[in-house]
Amino acid sequence: MKDKHHWIVLKDERDFLEAINESAGQNLLVVDTEYTKTVQYGTQELLGISWGFPVGSVFKSYYAPFRHEYFPTYWNLPLHLLGEFNRFPRAGTQVYHNWPADHGVLLREGIDFSDRTIFDTMIAHHLIDENHFGGYSLDNLAHIRLKARKQSLTDLEKALDDQYGKNQGWPHIHPDNMGLYACRDVYLTYRLKVDAEASLIRQGLESLYDRYEKFIKVLFKVVDRGLAVDEPLALQLQDEARTEMKHLANKYEFLLTSPQKVADHLHGTLGVPVSYRTDKGAPSTSNVSLRRYASEHTQSRDFIQDVLRYRTLGKAVATWYEGFLEQRAPDGLLHPGLTIAGSVDRDAGKDDVSKGGTKTGRLSCRRPNLQQIPRNGRARGLLVDPPGYRLVKVDLSQGELRMIASDLETKFNDSRMAEAFRNESDLHSQTAEAMGLFKSMPHKDGRQVGKTCNFSLGYRAGVEQLQHILYRDANVDAPLSDVARWHRAWHDTYPGVRWLNEKAEEQARRKGYIPMWNGRRRHLRGNDCYKAFNSRIQGGVGQVMVEAMIQIDEERPDLQMVLQIHDELDFYLKEESVEEDVRYITGVLERIPTEQFGLPFVADWSYWHKRDDRLDQSFIGQHDPAVQ
Repeated sequence: MKDKHHWIVLKDERDFLEAINESAGQNLLVVDTEYTKTVQYGTQELLGISWGFPVGSVFKSYYAPFRHEYFPTYWNLPLHLLGEFNRFPRAGTQVYHNWPADHGVLLREGIDFSDRTIFDTMIAHHLIDENHFGGYSLDNLAHIRLKARKQSLTDLEKALDDQYGKNQGWPHIHPDNMGLYACRDVYLTYRLKVDAEASLIRQGLESLYDRYEKFIKVLFKVVDRGLAVDEPLALQLQDEARTEMKHLANKYEFLLTSPQKVADHLHGTLGVPVSYRTDKGAPSTSNVSLRRYASEHTQSRDFIQDVLRYRTLGKAVATWYEGFLEQRAPDGLLHPGLTIAGSVDRDAGKDDVSKGGTKTGRLSCRRPNLQQIPRNGRARGLLVDPPGYRLVKVDLSQGELRMIASDLETKFNDSRMAEAFRNESDLHSQTAEAMGLFKSMPHKDGRQVGKTCNFSLGYRAGVEQLQHILYRDANVDAPLSDVARWHRAWHDTYPGVRWLNEKAEEQARRKGYIPMWNGRRRHLRGNDCYKAFNSRIQGGVGQVMVEAMIQIDEERPDLQMVLQIHDELDFYLKEESVEEDVRYITGVLERIPTEQFGLPFVADWSYWHKRDDRLDQSFIGQHDPAVQ
């Protein structure tokens, strides 16, 4: 496909209105925005809008500059003309590359296209193949899929940054230069749209994209609502943590943040032999290694406790206390960067909003990464209930295990795990009993080992990896010989899991992908095919969350969904209707997978925090998974 590309920079109001009138009659419009390069949510300021459409064998595009700096006024169109963009037709399709980024900027200018049919080329290409090296920036995809490149303004921008300051040069680019750049982006986005449509049809993913078109709109609303932060509490906790960190630091003549200094003191001054090393052969000072040293060498315990405490405090300050305050938007709220797909687009001014994404179909989260907030401790108390509302979390309980149980029953004729869920039995105790663990250890310890095996071995964790997970997550320190015996016992108890992994790997090698229950594909090649079963299960739960979020938004748009953490949805619910609203939400989360997999799925709920525990003096402990 090699359309001719005609582009025009609009320099006066008459030409602009003629272009709008022409565009109002088009069934397909490709839209892009140029805006200031700021990181904080909601602070990007529109510089100009580019758009285009095909006319026969010609692709015609326009650039309308509105806020370019230090140029005669005729180069910037009057801001009141921005309202004219709302005349773009409601019928047909609008095409974007990373719609949420453009939509947020346009929405702040009073331009709302959320009721239009959207084709997002970033999301479409992520569904087609989630493994693109370099990510899903416009430039990278154009290079991979079209053998084309964006118009580069890197040298010009660098020169202007040198003159005006870092990330300050972009608004000073001349409208003619920006016009060529922006119109080229629009043209490449159109070509990526044509390419993506053909690929979606070949893979039979057209209906899946239609669901994701709804999902990106839901996700935008979730992120845009934001979460309220208790600033006084954050400042209090920050001061307390810094005071304690200073006290810990003053006890030593070296930086506790230096792995080399920590290792020198541990192995040199304290005389602890090196037992654990990094992949590169250096002495390991990871949290897990330090905890092992503390349990093995009494002379190291006080020092290691100080190091782990210092790390925990530093993590809490940087990520939660100070981090939350610094990352608030101008509206005073935290807006979690939930992302489906992305990468770095260094030349487009969208390098921040286009990072992130996962290969499994789950969401990633950044700035701040609220998916890593500890389940216990004071950090959760920083997110507060607005007046008249409660922050509530609803969690799909053991979703991955239930999907594994369904596969064991339907594909391997082993119903034991599925029956445990149907009968609401304690699966972990049942597993431990079948493994013979209660013969050699107390019930509590045996159940913990059985539970860890259930959550780890379904995805081919080896013996050493299981030993690491047991110690890291369950604080079970066992010799490798015992762990090897437990590893064999679990696989003897559930032999179908190994078979399911092998069959999934065979299918991935044969087809190049493994399908999830809703048709989404996880594309795997070569040695990565061993991940097939893991990908189908983890990705399958992710697709349940996608469908649940869409359904809840469609049926109950009044419910303020504000966050998704893997298998958990979080809401601001009105105090007077919490129980009624929760019954509806849990019903949706349970019904979708229960109908699909033929065994009961359960959703649990609780308040994000109790009203009286935000000032609880308990602190994030050294076993906090967020800092392991």
